Amino acid sequence: MCPDTTALLGNYPNPFNPETWIPYQLAHSADVTLTIYDIKGVVVRRLDLGYQQAGYHTNRTKAAYWDGRNNLGESVGNGVYFYPVASGFIPIYRDGRFFGDAEDGNPKINAPFALSLDMSQD
Repeated sequence: MCPDTTALLGNYPNPFNPETWIPYQLAHSADVTLTIYDIKGVVVRRLDLGYQQAGYHTNRTKAAYWDGRNNLGESVGNGVYFYPVASGFIPIYRDGRFFGDAEDGNPKINAPFALSLDMSQD
């Protein structure tokens, strides 16, 4: 069974240390690349997943895997990182906080969601 839409889903675990999985679903088979950005919009890591069959890629054996390293293989620091989705960006936290873009702190539709990377945890 294939999904009707292609989508990136929220990562797990969140917050993470030092690795996380980013699930997604594909309505059609495609070459898949996931780009992770820092808070300034600079590319931190590009995950080239290759050609993927249509379907649900949601468990640890199929989801995109990020080891918390940049394109040079260096560990990234604590902070918020983002990956784009069709409706905006999903942030990746390393400090355990959730944030939205509404004044009351609750996310609006298409507001970013975040996951945290906290290297201070064992």
